[in-house]
Amino acid sequence: MSSLRHILLDHRLLPGQIIRLDARLYSLLEDIAAAQQRPVHDLVIAALYAAVHTNQAQTGYDRLWDELSPRGREVTALVCLGYTNQEIAQRLTISINTVRTHIRAVLDKFHVASKAELRLILAEWDFDNWVE
Repeated sequence: MSSLRHILLDHRLLPGQIIRLDARLYSLLEDIAAAQQRPVHDLVIAALYAAVHTNQAQTGYDRLWDELSPRGREVTALVCLGYTNQEIAQRLTISINTVRTHIRAVLDKFHVASKAELRLILAEWDFDNWVE
């Protein structure tokens, strides 16, 4: 192993990167990398790419959310909270057909085929404040 690599590893720096990892985090990464039989560097790069991809997707979802009508947001929130179409209709005092129309529009906007997929892509979002 080269002396530069030793220095980088001694300081928990990733080659080609300008970050310093906390000793506890580095130890956790070493454990995961060992379990996956891959270098820490590869694990970190893969995790960073995944985080960037997730962030880009969430940023896109934020933009799509902003494009929804207020009623579309209400319906989306209630769908993500697990409400049925009938429950949404009753809660918002609208017809079930109107609920279905809003749901179709939301699914189209978010490019998903089902309410389950919508819940999955927005799983990290907190919709609890939509329920009184």
